[in-house]
Amino acid sequence: MRGMWATLLLLAAPTLAPAESWSVDRLPFPLDSGWLFRRGHDPAWSSPFREKTHWQPIRVTGPWERQGFGGYNGHAWYRLTFQLPSRFAAESLGVDLGTLGDVDEVFLNGQRIGSSGSFPPLYEPATLKRRIYRLPRVSLRYGEFNELSVHVYNEGRFGGFLGPPPVLDRYETLLARQTGRDVVLWVGAAFLAVLALFHGALSLFYGGGKEQWAWVTFLLTFAGYQITYASFGPSLWWGSGVAFRLNVIALLLAVGTFALVVASQTRGPIPTPAVVFASVMGVGAGFAALWRRSVDLYLWVYFAELAIGALVVFSLWLFARKDRSPRRWTLVLASLPFFAMVIVDVAVDLCLLPRPGRGLLLLYSSLGVVPFALAMSVTLTTRWAQQRAGSFLPHLGLLPWDTFAFEVRRRLSIPNPPPLAVALMRVTTVSGAPMEVEAVANYLRKHIRHCDLLGRYGRETVAILMEDMDEREALAFVERVRRALRQMPGPTSLRPTAGLAAFRSGRYASAEELLRACEAALYAARSEGGDCTATAP
Repeated sequence: MRGMWATLLLLAAPTLAPAESWSVDRLPFPLDSGWLFRRGHDPAWSSPFREKTHWQPIRVTGPWERQGFGGYNGHAWYRLTFQLPSRFAAESLGVDLGTLGDVDEVFLNGQRIGSSGSFPPLYEPATLKRRIYRLPRVSLRYGEFNELSVHVYNEGRFGGFLGPPPVLDRYETLLARQTGRDVVLWVGAAFLAVLALFHGALSLFYGGGKEQWAWVTFLLTFAGYQITYASFGPSLWWGSGVAFRLNVIALLLAVGTFALVVASQTRGPIPTPAVVFASVMGVGAGFAALWRRSVDLYLWVYFAELAIGALVVFSLWLFARKDRSPRRWTLVLASLPFFAMVIVDVAVDLCLLPRPGRGLLLLYSSLGVVPFALAMSVTLTTRWAQQRAGSFLPHLGLLPWDTFAFEVRRRLSIPNPPPLAVALMRVTTVSGAPMEVEAVANYLRKHIRHCDLLGRYGRETVAILMEDMDEREALAFVERVRRALRQMPGPTSLRPTAGLAAFRSGRYASAEELLRACEAALYAARSEGGDCTATAP
């Protein structure tokens, strides 16, 4: 009777798929299957070859939240059995467990061989750290079965094995691969820092403009974001918890300043939504620096990752449709790989895509930013050269209107700017036919000062920037220029019409307002019949 009841109980009990036991026959050897999993914590679970009644098979190519344990935060254990032939006794072996969320300690045949982060009550996540541990020879059993146990603790986001899949290999080989990844990260960060230094010097000494400083900040913060993933970096110097905070801070600042970089491509004032967005990201960075609980920082990480998707779409639309420069398609083509890799990076971080196993593929964002950074730097430097060329050699000819407006803004950006006036002069013949500005530019240059700038406002309208002149002096100067143009040698007489606006503190809040007032004065002079000068009120 007892035998019958035992048989019935065995038939009624839930059956578990038997865990695989691997025999290591080569190096590197993948450890991507055969793992058992159990929630909770008991120090005795580190003992090897325990009963397996309450353990269940699990994949180690993704977190436990994606495998039926959604919403679970806390302690959990993994274990794997593998056979190690005696021919590997002379090898120095190690295991690369990839990335784990968030804290772990590893046991080999019951012996603790390493840990990352700190368990509660002194909780310190080590999510960014790549787990590479040496397998001590004294703990290995050659020619027999060995058991690897991993105790993991997680408080938020994703827990367990985040990828790539674990692998057993020579310890020196694993370290060499990690060193190679660190070299790529540091070289990429140094490259971005050099670009930032160049653009910073351009702005500091040669007036590069607001878009230069936004670009400098993005380059430096993205370089810092890369370095937080290096094993020889902040985690080595200040601990895993500080590295995680620095990673979140750099991410938020990079996303916020990138919005300013993109918005500055409109060649006008930076839109208010971009400024508000960057400010919110700055608040998040301050929160990440000061807030005590590390797990609460994930809310800002989710917000930044959501914003990245919107920024990618907006950036591509702006580069392709709004940027009218001839180099816009170069910028679009250079940004496509970077944006694609950033989206993949976000998807991997959200565990929507598996983490790649190959070393260089783990550095997709670090590698993808290089062509984009070069293209954007060339774009900003070219724009700076176009704007500043007229300031260095003003006698060469007419400045483009964007360059002329930039020079007005630059002169009014200094504290207590000196007197300054702007005139727009439309030149037509007596019969009313417009005159090309190139036809009168050389003659006009002879009747203005060398320090004055000439720009092209339209097909028959020239702009004049007069420094160190108040309104009365500028009006007299413009009248002299108009009289000189009437006497210009040629088959027909000219009728120059001018609009004048002089800067005064308190009258105009910005260079844009001054230029609009000058345009209004020109229209007023034309409405009065032309061949006269009108001044802005």
